[in-house]
Amino acid sequence: MTLSLPRVPDTTTKVVFLAHATTRTEVRLLDEWIARRSPEGLGSEIVWTGPLGRDGRVSTSLHDVLVRNDDPLLLPVRVAWLPPERGGRRAVRLRDLIATGNPRRPRRHQQSYLARSDPERAPVMCGEPATVSELRQAFVETIAPRVEVESFERFVERRAALALEREESHLLGPQYKVPRLVREELWASVRFQDGLADLANELGRPLPDVQGHARACLDEMVAGYGRSQLDLALQLGRFMYRQAYDGELDIDSEQAARVVAVARHHATVVLPTHRSNLDAGVMPGAWHELGLPPTHTFAGVNMAFWPIGPLMKRSGSIFIRRDTKDDGVYRFVLREYLGYLAEKRFHLEWYIEGGRSRTGKLLPPRLGLLTYVIDAFREGRTDDVVLVPASITYDQLGEVAEFAGEARGEAKRKESLGWLVGFIRANRGQRYGKIYVRFGEPLSLRQLIGPPAGSSAVPGDERTRALQRIGFEVSWRINDATPITATSLLTLALLGALGRGLTFAQVRAAVRLHLEDSVARELPMTESATNLRTDDGLVAALSALAEKGVAVRSADGPDTVFVIGPEQHLAAAFYRNSIVHHFLHAAIVELALAGAAELQVDDAVAEFWQAAYRLRDLLKFDFFFRERDEFRAAIEAELSRHDPAWKERLAAGADVDELLARRSPLLAPLTLRSFVEAYSTVAAELVRRDEGPVVDEEEFVRACEGHGRQRLLQKLIQSPESVSRQLFQTGVQLVEHLGLTHGGPEVAVARKEFAGELRTLLHRLDVVEGIALHSFRRLLAGPIPSEDTNDE
Repeated sequence: MTLSLPRVPDTTTKVVFLAHATTRTEVRLLDEWIARRSPEGLGSEIVWTGPLGRDGRVSTSLHDVLVRNDDPLLLPVRVAWLPPERGGRRAVRLRDLIATGNPRRPRRHQQSYLARSDPERAPVMCGEPATVSELRQAFVETIAPRVEVESFERFVERRAALALEREESHLLGPQYKVPRLVREELWASVRFQDGLADLANELGRPLPDVQGHARACLDEMVAGYGRSQLDLALQLGRFMYRQAYDGELDIDSEQAARVVAVARHHATVVLPTHRSNLDAGVMPGAWHELGLPPTHTFAGVNMAFWPIGPLMKRSGSIFIRRDTKDDGVYRFVLREYLGYLAEKRFHLEWYIEGGRSRTGKLLPPRLGLLTYVIDAFREGRTDDVVLVPASITYDQLGEVAEFAGEARGEAKRKESLGWLVGFIRANRGQRYGKIYVRFGEPLSLRQLIGPPAGSSAVPGDERTRALQRIGFEVSWRINDATPITATSLLTLALLGALGRGLTFAQVRAAVRLHLEDSVARELPMTESATNLRTDDGLVAALSALAEKGVAVRSADGPDTVFVIGPEQHLAAAFYRNSIVHHFLHAAIVELALAGAAELQVDDAVAEFWQAAYRLRDLLKFDFFFRERDEFRAAIEAELSRHDPAWKERLAAGADVDELLARRSPLLAPLTLRSFVEAYSTVAAELVRRDEGPVVDEEEFVRACEGHGRQRLLQKLIQSPESVSRQLFQTGVQLVEHLGLTHGGPEVAVARKEFAGELRTLLHRLDVVEGIALHSFRRLLAGPIPSEDTNDE
């Protein structure tokens, strides 16, 4: 395997080869290659670089070439050492490193042997050529004069190295396109040094002090890239998730094709969901399978522990601090680093939620890093950046037990080598099903906010609104792409039974109602979900839940019944919450209809919309809603789907039973009860404190946890999954937004009114649930046992 010149030099242009060699074998291979490829009539002038480049040979110095007046064409060349080919791929494996060392950097005696026995593993590469005058112009335009260590000679050497790196990525494939010399490129740039000077003036600190701080931040932040480490990181990621999941990721091919089409031409930012520590291996694996260059993945510094941290950093992970508000230099370096990567069209990745979701539903977007990328685009550093919403979904997840414990107030275990070993052991031999990777419709910043303006200076309010709009658009598209799994549908049905055991026939009837509704609405579904149409598929899914203890199978009586297992409600809620957003509008419709029909009002339709908008306001800290007009249109569509004459019926005074009987399945109790009950507990705790303010949020959340457990025992609330630390935290956000955390007599009155509003909402949930239970009994042509009946 040999490479030809990128372009044939003009016959009148002197060609100088910049030959980088580290061993005698490489010198010989380059000598032979150059002798064969030198332009006829021009001879072959060689500048040898590298440790053994001048090994006893007559060589032109680079300095002499750069100062003379003939303006030669410089052509960088070196040998690329490749791993052995296996199955059509050349990747480094761990056993290669153990047996013979790094195949991409073979030992000296190995190089001589490989060059003779397998010459295809030692191709000679040449980078894109450039004349001395072209390089000098680039040097003047890009290099800051205050960077005293940056000579023109060093600049040329660096550009030659970068040209060879680009050529090697072409040889190996786009999956191995990696950045080199990032620290040097950033540090030497006019933009970076001018920015540091401005920052020093702003902070009132000496420039050398700020420069030293910035260099330390660069060293801490900038990810290195080794192609062998990249191979090993991918293999480690696959090893981790294959301990408990199917070997191949389930990737939607049509969605992937759209992503590949844009990622080949633009810088992209992949924004996946975060449910598991396995995500760190899943998305890079999926990206690699699509034949795309690796992403720079931002991770919390808590994951930088040995030995995973160094490997991750050498394979593109950028560890960043969580709190940087007091370090302006760190924020500046991070901003410039992201801008540089976007400018060079390297792909980025981070979790849009920030951390793992402990509840199963999508968390609010964290927008800090996105701000820097948008600024780089607005400044014209890149012609476009494409945001790629992504969803990683698991049939089942071993970490739900950990999440359930944290929801009950247990401390999160700190990441360490011991933690990693325990994590691998816990997954080993488990069978949790498949991992699904789905991509939402990509978003072009150019289309969203217009062409670059040449400056990031935008009025504060406009900047904030645009950023929030983009973050929410990403979240909506993630939710739209998140598939319904068999586990999520089953837990939706079993949690809706509120502790009642369901026979197989009852589970089948409930699941098929949801399944048919999902198919009619063309919601995304996995194969495991569609298999629930058959008894075999339903048995397999129920057995998988029972095997992990999430559901319990009881065969003591004449019929086998299924129920959520003891202390498993929070785990089951995690799976159900992953698809709640698909049914949110239907649930709001049901509660708003119940509210409008139960009141004697002059305009029931207006009352309906007031109730719907109020629900939107109450739930906005847990769910993502479209703008008001889009929300109204979605509610209208949901109403008309079941009953085109809903408005006329409501205006004519139809009762709740008549309005809701036309809708099947009824979803509000299954999807929203735990959220409303959690809010009601927060409200009850506020009322208990009378006029007292909430001074310590952490103490208040702990009090809500105890109060919630008490209310559950007293049957004031029904769902164990509502006693959740995470739901109480969003409930606190809600009451802060409503101004109920401050003290005083007026606030005390408002707290009681809010608690009363939530009691009314819980009553409406009970009404909808009663109608749903009645419809379900009719569907089965037989009764379902309830708390107030002995029916069998």
